[in-house]
Amino acid sequence: MSSPPKDKWDKLDIILKPVGGILTAVAVASFGYLTSDYLGKKQNSESRIQLYTQLMSQREQSDSALRKDVFTTVIQNFLSPANRSMDERVLSLELLVYNFHESLNLKPLFLHVVKQISASKDTEKPEQLKRLERVAREVSRRQLMVLEGVGQGYDRTVDLAALSKERGGLDLEPATLTVDGIQRTFKMHVLEVDTQTRELKIRMEIQTPNDPKDAKKTQVAEFWIGFFDFPMIDNTRLLHDQRVSIVLNSFDEYSADLTITCFPGSYASLKEKPYFQEVVNQLLNSELNGKQ
Repeated sequence: MSSPPKDKWDKLDIILKPVGGILTAVAVASFGYLTSDYLGKKQNSESRIQLYTQLMSQREQSDSALRKDVFTTVIQNFLSPANRSMDERVLSLELLVYNFHESLNLKPLFLHVVKQISASKDTEKPEQLKRLERVAREVSRRQLMVLEGVGQGYDRTVDLAALSKERGGLDLEPATLTVDGIQRTFKMHVLEVDTQTRELKIRMEIQTPNDPKDAKKTQVAEFWIGFFDFPMIDNTRLLHDQRVSIVLNSFDEYSADLTITCFPGSYASLKEKPYFQEVVNQLLNSELNGKQ
C-alpha cells in the first residue's frame, strides 16, 4: 500500500499546528478561569466565615460583659447591708435565675430567700413564695425541653397517701432509656416526703444491661429533690459521659409529678466539666469510627 505523498503530510501539519496552538491556549485560559473562579469563591466564603466569626465573637464578648454587670449588681443587692424589701430580693433572685440558670447552682440562694420570706411579717409573703416557685418551675421546664431533645425521659406520679402508709418507702415503675446507643434501666424508690419544703427523698438505681463491663454493677444515688433543683445543674453523673436528672413538676397534698431524663454530658451546666479521660476516650472513639 503506497504512502501519501510527503507534501500532503506537510500541508496537514501546517493546518494542525495552529489548531493545536489554539486548543492549548483555550485549555490554559479555561483552566486559569476556572481556577481563578474557584479561588475567588473560596476566598469570598472564607471572608464571610471570618466576618461571621468576628461578629459572633464580638456579640459574645458584649453579652458576657452585660451578664457580668448584671451579676455584680444583683449580688451586691444581696450582700448590701442596707435593709431591702422582700420584693426587691425576690426580683434580684429572678434576674439571677433567668440569666445564669445554666451556669450557677442557685438553690442555696433560693432556700436563703425562702427562709427570709418565711420569717418576715410582709403581708405579700404568700405571693412572694409563689413567685419563687413559679420562676423555678419555668426554668426547669425550659431546661427539660432542651435535654429531652437530645436525650430520653419518662414521667412518674408519686401517690403521697400510699407513701405515707409504706414504712420502707414507695417503689416507682422502672423504665429503660437508650441515649447514644447506651441502654440503661432506671429504678426509683421514694423514701420520704417533706410537705413543708415540698421535697422528696429518692434513691435511684441505674443499670447498664447491654455493657458486659457494667452488667453486674448498679450505680446508686440518694438525694432530695424539690422545685429549686434544676436538671442541668443538679444531676447524677453516669458512665460514658452521660447524666440523669429528676425534675419535680408539681406537688400537692395528694401527689407529686416527676420527670426523669437521661442526656449527654455535653448538655450539662458549664460548671460540669468532663473528666480528662472521658474527653480522650471520646476522641479515640471518634477517630476509630471515622476510619471505619
